[in-house]
Amino acid sequence: MLANFSKYPVYLGFGNVLEPQLSYRLSSHYMPLGKIGGKPAWLNPVSLPANNSLLCRVCEKPMVFLIQVYATSPNDQDYSFHRTLFFFICRNSQCSQNNDASNVRAFRCTLPRFNDFYAFEQPIDPDLEGDVPDPFWKQTYPHLCQICGCSATKKCARCESAWYCSREHQAIDWSSTHKKKCCKQSSNEDQLQLHLSTIPNSEEKDDENDWMKRKRSIAINAFSPCDSANGDLEDLEDFADKDTAFKYFNKVVALNPEQVLRYSRGGEPLLATDHAPPPEAIPPCSLCGSERQFELQLMPHLLALIGVDDLGKSIDWATLMLYTCAQNCHVPNDGYAEEYVHKQDFH
Repeated sequence: MLANFSKYPVYLGFGNVLEPQLSYRLSSHYMPLGKIGGKPAWLNPVSLPANNSLLCRVCEKPMVFLIQVYATSPNDQDYSFHRTLFFFICRNSQCSQNNDASNVRAFRCTLPRFNDFYAFEQPIDPDLEGDVPDPFWKQTYPHLCQICGCSATKKCARCESAWYCSREHQAIDWSSTHKKKCCKQSSNEDQLQLHLSTIPNSEEKDDENDWMKRKRSIAINAFSPCDSANGDLEDLEDFADKDTAFKYFNKVVALNPEQVLRYSRGGEPLLATDHAPPPEAIPPCSLCGSERQFELQLMPHLLALIGVDDLGKSIDWATLMLYTCAQNCHVPNDGYAEEYVHKQDFH
């Protein structure tokens, strides 16, 4: 099915490398609009996903963080004033199987405007405040894994400062960097981090109501609208009727080849090929039983940004499509609800 460009606009996300000295801007208390690689900037830093929900469904080993997107809507409920989507992927290349998303998992987290983790008025502005500690942080916050940033229950017996979600990630960290750093203080994150580009707001406003309106619709402002500046999408739809989904996919992507995601909540995905199963029989929400709807898809260029050699030589996809609860239902304890990912490959 072709994307309905008129009823549900499509917005594109692009990744930009963030200089190491500016990596603090991607910390949770700055509420980044997007983040690629490194560790997740959890929206709710306390009610984290259970470790068993972050295991690969093929090898049953812990996955690593892939990308997150701040994605709200003016029509969202009060309990969803803030809303972020998270993707995780397995490092093991053998778990990457054609047209099978068992090595990928995604989660939705929502928070009301009044919560224990962010200011009611607006989050900390890194442009104004610079690199400052989280004013809401508490000693009771869960420890986070050095590798994946997920909830950690194991720590290095030698330095007692490095924490891990599993022995697998502890072994990875020890052999790669921690053996040299153990008992030496270091706060630098070794993994490459990128952020999703945003469109600057041309008007600076301090009014709280104006800020609230901008925040509620920030998912739209965070992406570049997909328009016909480099081609006529209506012509492309006519073209697709006469040719394969693969050619149409390439034609559309060629308009903006560096896109890492396409966002169209309630719209239709851009299918990558006729030779892969389309997203049919999408399972209902596991919490409320409502239907799920398409929200976004990850594109092939993201593989180039994350450096697939760091994750696995054979990790690949044509596109990863995320389907979320159409009712955007409330998650118990403002935690993380797992959503459905559909994968298409070119081969």
